Amino acid sequence: VLNAVAEVELSPARSQHLHGLLLDLKRIEGDLGRAAGGQRRGPRVVDLDLVAVGEERLTIEGGDFPLEVPHERMHERDFVLLPMSELCPSWRHPHRPLRPSVSEMLSAVLPEG
Repeated sequence: VLNAVAEVELSPARSQHLHGLLLDLKRIEGDLGRAAGGQRRGPRVVDLDLVAVGEERLTIEGGDFPLEVPHERMHERDFVLLPMSELCPSWRHPHRPLRPSVSEMLSAVLPEG
């Protein structure tokens, strides 16, 4: 299993049309062999998610792929937070109380030891 995070710089025009970016991610998943309509939360060939856009709060409703950014459960998912902590440990979650950093959220979900 490979989990990774990528940081990309978006043009101002692209930033205004994130639904198009999400559709592009879904197209890439299909090109890489992910079947549309497959099992949710199950094993899959590839899973590309738009997890955060800066520290903005965004909601895309309607269509086949509704989206809330930052992802509503990213603060619970070590498989998101661990690679993200390597890239941007000081990023802060604008939805969570006290706006915790990636490092703080990761510390909260990793087992003690």
